[in-house]
Amino acid sequence: EKSLMETVNNLVNEELWEADSAGESNVLSSSVQVFLHIKKSLKRCSLLTKGQTLFDLSSSFKKVLQAYSARLISRLPRNTSSNRSITMTMANTTSSDWHVKFDDKEENVVCLIINTAEYCYETVDSLGQSIAKILDKPFCNQMDMSQAEDDFSGVITTALSTLVLGLETRVDQALGEMIKINWATLDLVGDQSEYVNSFSSVLADSIPRLGSLLAPNNFRFMCDKFTASFIPRFYSTIYKCKSLSDSGTQQLLLDAQAIRTLLLDIPSLGNHSLPPSYSRTVTQEMSRAENLLKVILSPPDTILSNFLALMPITAAQEMPQILELKGLKREESQQVLLEMKRRNIIVDDSAVPTSGRREGKVNLPNLTKGRETLAKFDKFKMQFQGKINSINTKGSLKKLQSKFNF
Repeated sequence: EKSLMETVNNLVNEELWEADSAGESNVLSSSVQVFLHIKKSLKRCSLLTKGQTLFDLSSSFKKVLQAYSARLISRLPRNTSSNRSITMTMANTTSSDWHVKFDDKEENVVCLIINTAEYCYETVDSLGQSIAKILDKPFCNQMDMSQAEDDFSGVITTALSTLVLGLETRVDQALGEMIKINWATLDLVGDQSEYVNSFSSVLADSIPRLGSLLAPNNFRFMCDKFTASFIPRFYSTIYKCKSLSDSGTQQLLLDAQAIRTLLLDIPSLGNHSLPPSYSRTVTQEMSRAENLLKVILSPPDTILSNFLALMPITAAQEMPQILELKGLKREESQQVLLEMKRRNIIVDDSAVPTSGRREGKVNLPNLTKGRETLAKFDKFKMQFQGKINSINTKGSLKKLQSKFNF
């Protein structure tokens, strides 16, 4: 075990963090070498014993693989706060602690780590089956490599979340530009705003590259997590625009429709096909932002009826902010809110302002409900989605794995 641990440390320390120089696959060469050393140790031991000693050696293999998975995670770029669990909660924060900034080279490294972890996941399964066949009873029935599989599954999830954070960091500048526009004084509606162009440029630069480096299942996971994170942030940013003229609202509505189109084009931009559920989800969730803007565009005497027709009843507590964005007079706002209270649409008296500017927290849409299973690549999902099913890497990875017929 000590010798294998030293070997792993040396391999990682010498790793160039580039694709396998032999060009056989898009994985790190250290992963190939780790399994070569495990194969040699297994072969030597199995010639001498197939009982307790070999079973104990398999436990050492698990520790070695766990150490290697930990080294892969430690190589990932980190955000300012070193907190990796905030991907889905960024819409409610004005802090940039979650930002993860890395260049194209580092982005390639993250993708290599994802591909390497997936290769290790699949090879660990083969390793466990082979050891079980060699072991004598009762040890063969006790053979279990599921923890090692879970470790590499965790690497994939963490690395994909890092990619999403990196992409979110880049588009955050576009949302910052959106807030800086004086929407209250905008009197003309033109082409999509410059911040939408910035958003489009980020996608055009990153998505084709990520699509070429990631397997289809990983690309889908990244797209799902990105849209589940970005759309509520866009929705929240609308409320940060303070006050909107009718022309400003119309421009924002045009921009929202342009952003929806850009999000729907991500699969083709990455040269992948995603299931229809992706398009349905994007359209459904972006329509919430579009409907919000349509409500703001309503005349004062129809704003409540349009709100009830277009917005979910759970958004009732957002009405004070909506009226504020529209710039209604206090008396007009009170009239709308009192009518909502009379109908029992809102029951909180604090939602009905008596004077001054009301500050409130926006109730953001829950985009993660029903998709919480995307938060982790569990063992079942990895097996269900196939063995390394990337069109570009399937053959080469299979060839690579054929080396390890343990």
